Amino acid sequence: MLNLKSEILNLYRLSIACLICLGSAAQAQFAGKITYLEKINAKVPGVSDSLLQKNYGNIRTFIIQGGEFKNSYSGVRRSVVIYKSVDHTIYRFSSVADTVGYLDANLNPLEIINLPIIEESNEFILGLKCKTIKIESAFETFIYFFNEKYRIDPSEFQFHRFDGWDVYVRLAHSIPLKIIYENKKLRLISTAIEIQDAVFSEEEFSIPKRPLKPIFD
Repeated sequence: MLNLKSEILNLYRLSIACLICLGSAAQAQFAGKITYLEKINAKVPGVSDSLLQKNYGNIRTFIIQGGEFKNSYSGVRRSVVIYKSVDHTIYRFSSVADTVGYLDANLNPLEIINLPIIEESNEFILGLKCKTIKIESAFETFIYFFNEKYRIDPSEFQFHRFDGWDVYVRLAHSIPLKIIYENKKLRLISTAIEIQDAVFSEEEFSIPKRPLKPIFD
């Protein structure tokens, strides 16, 4: 009888351990690279789509690991934007600038005028059915398409209030697979065309040793 109770207890412990492992695997955070195709349309008279596309580029590479991410743009300036959660700061630099712009993402929140919620959609991106979240301010609109397959930890970005990224991540818990951004000057559509798991060294998120300058000076 004692042996039977012992075996039952061991099986119970084993099942709990398996559930914990499965739960951890399900909550694994995505680290890797997403390549987006960028399509931009000008809304200002006298400004051509081709000029904006040349400046922005048609490819954006996004890499993320933990609370850090980096956007690299293929435009003529070869702009790079890096976010570091340790100091909730956005850094921006390019091939044609001798300074690095910086912005405290916590002190520059987006003033959201709608109630962002998760909605179903008929959009499929890279074979994955997406849900959407719309975030609006008085001057700009973001529509995010996502699938829960590529999850990220919202707590890593709770202080990234710039552009409402904290709100999006808190709802979606996932990397966006498509973004439609619009303001009075332009409309930009970013669509994921390739996703790769990867592990990066800290050097990937390093900031050039240049003088720092506030982005909004």
